[in-house]
Amino acid sequence: MPNDSDHYLNILEEGRNKEFNSYPFDSFSDITLSGSGGFGNVYKAKYSAADMLVALKSFENSDLKEIVNELRIQKIVDIHQNIIRFLGVTKQEGDKYLLVLQWADGGTLRSYLEKNFLNMNWNKKLQFAIQIVSAVNYLHSRDIIHRDIHPRNILIHKENVKLADFGLSRRITVNSRCNFGALRYIDPQVFIRSNQNYELNKKSDVYSVGMIMWEVSSGKIPFCSIDDLDVQRELCFNNIREKIVEGTPISYLNIYQQCWQNDPDLRPTMDQVYDNLKKVSLNSPVFQITSSNLSLPLPSTALISNANSTDLELCISGFLTNIVHQNDAFSIRYDDDDVSLNSQANELWNILVKSTNIGKDFAQISKEIIEYHKLKLKNIKLIFDWLKIQSTNNTNSNSILQCLLGFFYFMGISTENNQKSAFYLFNDAAKNHSIAAFYLGECYRCGYGVDENPVKAIDLYEKSKNNCARSMNALGFCYLNGNGVNINKRKAIEYYKESYNMGCMSACNNLGICYENGLGIEKDKKKAFKHYEISAGHEIPLGQYNLARCYQYGIGEKKNYRLAMYWYQKSQDNGIERATNRLKEMSSSSLKSKRLIFRTMSK
Repeated sequence: MPNDSDHYLNILEEGRNKEFNSYPFDSFSDITLSGSGGFGNVYKAKYSAADMLVALKSFENSDLKEIVNELRIQKIVDIHQNIIRFLGVTKQEGDKYLLVLQWADGGTLRSYLEKNFLNMNWNKKLQFAIQIVSAVNYLHSRDIIHRDIHPRNILIHKENVKLADFGLSRRITVNSRCNFGALRYIDPQVFIRSNQNYELNKKSDVYSVGMIMWEVSSGKIPFCSIDDLDVQRELCFNNIREKIVEGTPISYLNIYQQCWQNDPDLRPTMDQVYDNLKKVSLNSPVFQITSSNLSLPLPSTALISNANSTDLELCISGFLTNIVHQNDAFSIRYDDDDVSLNSQANELWNILVKSTNIGKDFAQISKEIIEYHKLKLKNIKLIFDWLKIQSTNNTNSNSILQCLLGFFYFMGISTENNQKSAFYLFNDAAKNHSIAAFYLGECYRCGYGVDENPVKAIDLYEKSKNNCARSMNALGFCYLNGNGVNINKRKAIEYYKESYNMGCMSACNNLGICYENGLGIEKDKKKAFKHYEISAGHEIPLGQYNLARCYQYGIGEKKNYRLAMYWYQKSQDNGIERATNRLKEMSSSSLKSKRLIFRTMSK
């Protein structure tokens, strides 16, 4: 039997004669190196016969299998207008094959943004994003996974996007060599699940597209001031994402935030991304910064509790250097069931930290945890019982599990509500984690499982405020209302602003209340409306309720009964009971108006 090399050589030779164009190598002139990557080089050349520029792509080590793989994919997708055109094949001396591809006159997306971003309006940015998504969506429709989407594999030709480089398609595995310049665009699950042989998939492409969409909106490389390895640690364990750029349409940012969800199951399909992106209106509300000149991180490193640094390094370091940390929070070796439960606990911790700091109601967070388990088709009672066993170990790593178990008791998830048990667990975990310190502060402030002690609550909020946006927001609330401290409205405003800058959308809503009523700050109803609008867009129930009031009564914005009804309904769905009465009142008022119009018409 012929060896693999002979097999793929035969495919190439037969194809050159029957399936695709073959060009003599000496028909190309002015050949210059344009770029290089982990799998070969790209040259700019002039095809003399047609007086046109082309790209010649070589392959490292003349790997015939890689050439055949990319050639086959290029042939399948060649019809799409936003995918680089495949022109044929040429061969150098020594059986070194090169693909002949369309030349892109605008360079890579990265170089284009560096040169032209300041002159790009949002219409141009949106068109680039739509074209990128359209190309990837077409790949997925043909069951092709790109697996290597980053700005240097996206080209610009005549002001249009051209997706390129299918050398990794269908074949990269977790243990394959990575291009470190592209690490910040790679699905974090590759590193998180490195011991599970996690393979890049369609949802991995969706994650990469989310990062690219942010880059198109900002003109910057994601986390450009952070080293590659540090970025992966933060992405994997702290679940950080880049700051939103002011002026970004909210409907656009909602799409890329869905794409870069840490859990692949929560990411949309590329088809859904494409449909939603086409619906983005440049006349829709945009993200605005009202209390700082800095974009808000959602979430940022400030939203994460002070986890042990070795915890953060476990997965990325294990993937890249095979280092095993025996004493880290999530590196304890269990049997197969425990490995799965340990992974779930990690995901639950991410949900708890992120949603707490963004400012969601406790009931919303509880619902997210329950829905996560439904999505994973796991028995939530199983994780609850496992948490009870594992949290008994009095270690720093297991304080994460203690805090999770405390929240289960606090909200009655898979058990009876038990605030006293929650208090004890939060109390133990608060020694090591600021999120637990916040929840312990809430227990003391409100008397959950312990006698009320607002002074003790203030002390806990103060100690955890630098690592917990929600604690900073709680301090603002206490100073505004005199809980455990003397009323100081100006200081309350300072805490609210700092919490907002750390990413707490509940603080954004609270600032709106202060602007609306002139509490510690000059009354400004337009600013109040903007703050309510931002917080409402991030699923803060009171923000949604307050935005509905603005539309109903014309507070800082023109009256709009349709939008008022919409936001009252959203806030009701998220647990704001008083919204029910508002909806009834508005429905009754609307019915009376219709009857009056009918009577007038009848006369």
